[in-house]
Amino acid sequence: MIITSDIKYIGVNDHNIDLFEGIYDVPQGVSYNSYQDTLKLGRHELIFETAPMVHWPEVIITYDRTDKILFSADGFGRFGALDVEIDWLDEARRYYFGIVGKYGVYVQKLLKKLADLDIQIICPLHGPVLSENIGYYVDLYNIWSAYKPEKDGILIAYTSVYGNTKKAVMLLAEMLKEKGCVNVIVRDWQRHFATAG
Repeated sequence: MIITSDIKYIGVNDHNIDLFEGIYDVPQGVSYNSYQDTLKLGRHELIFETAPMVHWPEVIITYDRTDKILFSADGFGRFGALDVEIDWLDEARRYYFGIVGKYGVYVQKLLKKLADLDIQIICPLHGPVLSENIGYYVDLYNIWSAYKPEKDGILIAYTSVYGNTKKAVMLLAEMLKEKGCVNVIVRDWQRHFATAG
């Protein structure tokens, strides 16, 4: 895949992996991305920024000021191989909270470093190259790393062996809606985990 006239994608798709890092289920596989910036630097001007704990302590991201490309390491990645059509948001959210989520304070520091850069393309280690609506992805990372909800709402998670807890939960959900809570989501965890496998 050609990113720009002299930057090429040289990664691979992995459909044989069961668990990413031995923990995360990846039924759609995962991509391992790499890009080929031959280091001549006649035309390109690269900026290197440390991004410690955006998954690993030694992470460094690279920004190509010439083509306005951010090589973002684990930032902005998602699960799923590149030859599988899947929505970016769900798998990126799952990737973020599984891999990077506990390091939100470090992601916030990285976002501050990136704030003054004109980013037109993001090339992450895992997942597709992002070349449109960059602000959308950056905004989501800001929300996630600040531990804010993407949208207002209430989640009621429950299990109910004999059905009584379910009745109480349904009553609570109706009362919340009557009080003006528009987005009330009820999840039966026992059923959810049984169907999730």
